[in-house]
Amino acid sequence: MRGAAAIAAVEPVSPGYLIEASVASGFAGVFRISKHAGATRCLLLTGKRELHVAAARTRWYGVYSRRVFADAWEPMDQPNPAAYLPLRFAELDRKPIGERFTLLIQHAVRSMAIRRTLPHDDGETVGFVADAKELRDACRRVLLAIDLGRDEVDACLALVMSSL
Repeated sequence: MRGAAAIAAVEPVSPGYLIEASVASGFAGVFRISKHAGATRCLLLTGKRELHVAAARTRWYGVYSRRVFADAWEPMDQPNPAAYLPLRFAELDRKPIGERFTLLIQHAVRSMAIRRTLPHDDGETVGFVADAKELRDACRRVLLAIDLGRDEVDACLALVMSSL
């Protein structure tokens, strides 16, 4: 356990949603949506940043192209972070989106604590949003980054938002 001296600053985050995403345009994208009652962002003395969520209800989503399915690997075995989900296909619903992509939705919401280092690269994004409208906008940006067309984005958004 990290001692209090290792933390340089703490910033509280109001209740809302946490969205974590990793995208490879035209190939795949995965994201986790977590509803929380409050969180903290911590700046460590090392310069790294962490987030802490004491309790959240989370669900994973993936958008896979045909190329991802061609590899025949389980989501938890995918070598590309934009296709990695910590789940097996048996734990996911598959929803075809157009002819190029399939949306994967985790069957069951999980309750859990989240503690993670915040990313420093462009391949992964983490953000907090206050309400369902902001969440919808954040999900739209993720889906557009995957290179879905407008109709595909709208179809995915409808399924994602109805699963919350």
